[in-house]
Amino acid sequence: MNYNLIAYTVYAPIVIALTIWVAKMLHKNTSAFLIEIFSVNEKVILATNNLLQTGFYLISLGFAFVRIKIRGKSNWNGNTWEYADINSYRETIEELAVKLGGFTLFIGFILFLNLFLMLILRKSSKNKHIPQQMHTFIQP
Repeated sequence: MNYNLIAYTVYAPIVIALTIWVAKMLHKNTSAFLIEIFSVNEKVILATNNLLQTGFYLISLGFAFVRIKIRGKSNWNGNTWEYADINSYRETIEELAVKLGGFTLFIGFILFLNLFLMLILRKSSKNKHIPQQMHTFIQP
């Protein structure tokens, strides 16, 4: 039985489904920040939100497919590392746990980075509006 093939057929759909789910949640919830930041132009809000979602797809799936190589036990032969195929269900589950866990951590990092950037943009847009509001109170 080819356990590597089983690992690939489990890994790819889970990674794709997880990326789609998180990207949809990101798209849905980022719009609230973008409405506050770009309150004057709805087209800019929609375009920015769509570009953020597209970038999330590209970065997440790119990372997932770069890391797709499923390896079994490693052995140092003196010059290089040699990797064997996976030989049991236990090894398959362990390798999938490492791969999917790393991918989940990566997606979480990207999600928090996006949230951090939205908070920075929100703060800078509020600071930009403060002087204009102060001028209205200062003028007689």
